Amino acid sequence: MTRIRERVRERIRERVKEKSKGKSMETSLSSLIQSLATIDLNPSYTRATMDLLTEGLNKGIAVIGAVRCLVKYEYEAPSYYVICDSDEKSFVLTVFGIQKEAIKKGDQVTLLKPFCKFVDFEWEEKHYQFKSVRVNLLEQVLVNGKALSANFASRESLL
Repeated sequence: MTRIRERVRERIRERVKEKSKGKSMETSLSSLIQSLATIDLNPSYTRATMDLLTEGLNKGIAVIGAVRCLVKYEYEAPSYYVICDSDEKSFVLTVFGIQKEAIKKGDQVTLLKPFCKFVDFEWEEKHYQFKSVRVNLLEQVLVNGKALSANFASRESLL
């Protein structure tokens, strides 16, 4: 788990460096975030941002965000992504049961019934606090407004 946290921190640092290189990335992220408001949502769900989630399962709630990056590490599962919601708040998305190839940088993701966890820890004399969202099933994720194909289910979810 410590390696994963370190990789997330590294990816965020890389993003900050890229952002400081020029306005093009900032503009593309900004336009991607603005486009989140145009995504249609099933009326049985209430649109929310990370600030509105409670710890645990959030039934009837959908969070829509833009994928900033996949956090790469040596294990096959789960997959970790850094997502930015419509309030421009970044959070970690943990995905079980879905192949990494299903979600890519720049995709718009809709997370249905997200399970939220508040992470608070100290490591190497630094204090970290952030929210993390977990999804376990294909049915909990829409990518660019569309349901994922069953072909994207990972083996673990099929056993």
